[in-house]
Amino acid sequence: MEKSLKTNTQREQLAKQYMLFITIAGWVILVFHLFNLDEPQASIYILLLFALFIGITEYYPIPVWNGFTTVNFPIVYVLYLAYDIHYAITIYALIVPIIYFLQRRPIRSIFFNPAQLVISFYLAYLVTTHLVLPSIQLTDHPIVIGSLIYTCFLIIFYSINNLLVDIVLVIRPQPYPLETWKKKIMTELNSALFSFIYGVLLYVISTEDRGQIDMFSYFFFFAPLIALSFIGSSFVRIKAERNRLKRLFHLTRDLNTYILKEDGLSEFIIRFKQYMFYDQAVLILKENDEWIMVHRDEAHTNNSNKSISLNPELFLDPLIYKNRKDQNGGPLSYLFSDEMQTFIYNPIKMEDELLGLIVVAKMRNNSFVENEQNILATVSNQLAAVLITRRLIQEKEEHSLLEERNRIARNIHDGIAQNLAAAVLQLETALKKHDNQKASRQLINQCITNLRESLFEVRNSIYTLRPPTEHQTGLIPAIHKRIEEFTNQDNNTINFRIKGKPYALSTMLERVIFDTFQESVQNSLKHSGADHIHVLLDYKDDHTLLKVKDDGRGFSLFHAMIKAEREGHFGIMQLNERAEKINGSLQINSKEGKGTEIILSVPRIETEGSK
Repeated sequence: MEKSLKTNTQREQLAKQYMLFITIAGWVILVFHLFNLDEPQASIYILLLFALFIGITEYYPIPVWNGFTTVNFPIVYVLYLAYDIHYAITIYALIVPIIYFLQRRPIRSIFFNPAQLVISFYLAYLVTTHLVLPSIQLTDHPIVIGSLIYTCFLIIFYSINNLLVDIVLVIRPQPYPLETWKKKIMTELNSALFSFIYGVLLYVISTEDRGQIDMFSYFFFFAPLIALSFIGSSFVRIKAERNRLKRLFHLTRDLNTYILKEDGLSEFIIRFKQYMFYDQAVLILKENDEWIMVHRDEAHTNNSNKSISLNPELFLDPLIYKNRKDQNGGPLSYLFSDEMQTFIYNPIKMEDELLGLIVVAKMRNNSFVENEQNILATVSNQLAAVLITRRLIQEKEEHSLLEERNRIARNIHDGIAQNLAAAVLQLETALKKHDNQKASRQLINQCITNLRESLFEVRNSIYTLRPPTEHQTGLIPAIHKRIEEFTNQDNNTINFRIKGKPYALSTMLERVIFDTFQESVQNSLKHSGADHIHVLLDYKDDHTLLKVKDDGRGFSLFHAMIKAEREGHFGIMQLNERAEKINGSLQINSKEGKGTEIILSVPRIETEGSK
């Protein structure tokens, strides 16, 4: 790992040295041409018009297949023909950095890109004028000769320009896959094709006798290109916004899938690199009033889940350090390798509560663009929502667990403990009345009944404490298995019937159906004195129906509801609440002496991967 980091650092340094070399060479060429400028051959206003056209086409790119590009080569080439190579390179090299500065590009781009363009254009000029032009003697037709020279100039310029860029991308430690290279080449081919068509059109029009070429001639010739740049830039912005929203949608979707995983947030930060490029990242969350580092990139020894010291007052707003020299990269730069230069600290907060902090870093200075900062801010907001949601889920699970423990405690106290106490008392009484065999036999039989009821309660409590099985084996097999366990405990007859063609249900629906079935059967066995229990699972087109019916003694629903609400029993009240949460309905029909019928109806919701 340390060796890999060292290699990446060396490659980054080599890329910086290469860019520095190209930058110096390009600006030396610019200075050479700047000092060789003569009095302009044409109007100074036309020269300013060319500079304006270059600036517009550079500021507003044209959308092409799978990307966008600037198409200003025909303008620079005509500038070279109308004036000379010195004016073409000087104007081109001075306009581009101004546009880059207005677009808030990084400093290295402001100096490197113009230098690369100057080198490409000047080498294309040298090769064309000294090697290609003397060898073109195939025809005297001006359109053919002009088009051949323009085409050679164009091919050489684009080839050298792309080669200079590819060298940087290959040297850098960041991946430069073949697919990315193909996409870049296709974008440049589109630009070259557009420039070729415009250049040939230039020579076709120039052969016609249209009088003196003035400012208006150049304006109207390049007006379609300028208009296309304006219109195309709007499409570029729309496309960029669409892609941004698409990325944010995928980020949100992926984030929700990791919410309940133990290391889900750490996995999410690793996948986050697919949407936003950075070299290293750290994720810190607040857990039990401590700041825990839950993710740290592989450049370091894995120190995840380590408690760190953090002053939350420093991170209530985003912090950007464009260079490590700027306050040493911020208060947490020590968590990153020394090669990291640019840092963004983005708080994860909900209202005024700081829930955590995500810090990302890059090796190059001032290398985070505005769009990346917006993506990071959006992800931080989503993380805050996820953390709040996870906290609520955990609190709900803890509450449900406490509620279930209280229910089991009540069952043990009200059922098992009392039955066992009665059994002990009856055995003691039977021991005292051992001379009276009839009385002793009655007490012993009652004791056996109490112990059987206690055994039934113990088994039900044990089953309740087991993990749910219906999502592992399926709803129908889980019901079959539970019925088998019920019949092994008691002599009652339980009939289970399935109606309709079974279909897959979501795990949540299966859980509610199974719990309702289990609670209903348990209540019948325990309280109703029924001999027969009928269970029906009916798969209808738009909903699923569960019906549990017994022939027991029945009860007063009104009094049962009052008792359940007063004593907080689990049964009817909680089953009804669970049914309402899934937009279902629970119906209970019972009269004293006429048995009980419980009907659960849930809407059909089939979810992918629910089984």
